[in-house]
Amino acid sequence: MLNIAVFCYGVKRAVDMAYKLAEANEASGTLGPLIHNPQLIEDLNTKGVPCRESLDEFQAGETVVFSLAWSWP
Repeated sequence: MLNIAVFCYGVKRAVDMAYKLAEANEASGTLGPLIHNPQLIEDLNTKGVPCRESLDEFQAGETVVFSLAWSWP
């Protein structure tokens, strides 16, 4: 079976940004999940880019990564 994951441009861009921030050890997090993929969200979390539900959960100076590619309540 062929395993292929295809992200739309906006999601791919946000995911790439999050991984670059993780590699640079920059204080950051995502505002809500970037994609409906719990394994990817957990991987980012273990690399230091947690998923947060509110801007109130971010500290001053942290980078906020989000995607407008899909709706989020």
